[in-house]
Amino acid sequence: MAVLFQPGQKVGDYEILDYLDRSKRGVLYKVRNHLAHRLESLRVLPDSVAADSTELERFVREIKVHARLSHPNIVTFYHATQIDGHPLMTAELVEGVTLEQRLELGAMSLENAAGFVRQLLAALEEAHGQGIMHREVTPAHIVVTPDGTLKLGGFGLAKSKTDPNLTQQGAVVGSVAYMSPEQVKGLDLDTRTDLYSVGCILYEMLTGARPFRTKSDFDLMLAHVQQIPEPPGTWKPGLPASLDAVVLRALAKDPNDRFQTAREFREALDGALISRDAPGLETQPAPAASPRKGGPVFIPMHVDAPARQTASVSVKLALAILLPLAAAVLFVLSLALTRR
Repeated sequence: MAVLFQPGQKVGDYEILDYLDRSKRGVLYKVRNHLAHRLESLRVLPDSVAADSTELERFVREIKVHARLSHPNIVTFYHATQIDGHPLMTAELVEGVTLEQRLELGAMSLENAAGFVRQLLAALEEAHGQGIMHREVTPAHIVVTPDGTLKLGGFGLAKSKTDPNLTQQGAVVGSVAYMSPEQVKGLDLDTRTDLYSVGCILYEMLTGARPFRTKSDFDLMLAHVQQIPEPPGTWKPGLPASLDAVVLRALAKDPNDRFQTAREFREALDGALISRDAPGLETQPAPAASPRKGGPVFIPMHVDAPARQTASVSVKLALAILLPLAAAVLFVLSLALTRR
């Protein structure tokens, strides 16, 4: 897919600063909006995609859906227009690291995982309350800022109840790794499909691996439909059984057996944490990282260290200080007794 604009080019009120990404849904740029005096992301449909009436209609639908949403945990929509015949939209430029990149570093602590899922469910509660299902809730569409705020984007497949169906009956849409059983089957979907995806993400946050370990996408799709995943505690001992129950309910094959709303999911998660007397949830600060070529500055999040390792280091350090001190005290006492 051709890159339409070049860094330094002026396009309407926007100055092209950098090229960020390109996919079948368009080309993404980092831009400066001179009228609003802020940095934004700009996505444009090139001619090859805009000429496809279905893809163009998807783009227009994404604009209409995204423009209806306003929430601290959803990427903010700004503007849509056409420039030189090219449809484009602008949105909030979120600096940070995608959840996909963070998960490459391994599992998170229970506290961090639960804190991020709370924010994700709050974003979905807003979308579902507007009658909108996302249909592609994946770590790649979630960005975490350096201060720990989660932002959900990627509304290219999102649709409301009243939108026409642009996908042929029986066709599969979405990301295979986080796809609900009903998506795999090509059935009619509702907002509970998003909650299944959140269950997959929570599982991966807690264990460092996805719920199903398969050799092919075909086997993975079968697993979503047929296989019951191992409880997260099987792979990460120490997780409470109440949390295993929450995750497995989110991953139920039948939507009627899942949480019915994002709020219900969040309340069950809170209850599982309370049952183990969990401390207050915190988000770890993110250390600085070097910029990556061709994109914004991504700041990797703190990798949680096992508590037992920290405790072991503390004990060794204490012994290293106290033992010599005790020896010195005994030596002084022995000298005093000798002089007597």
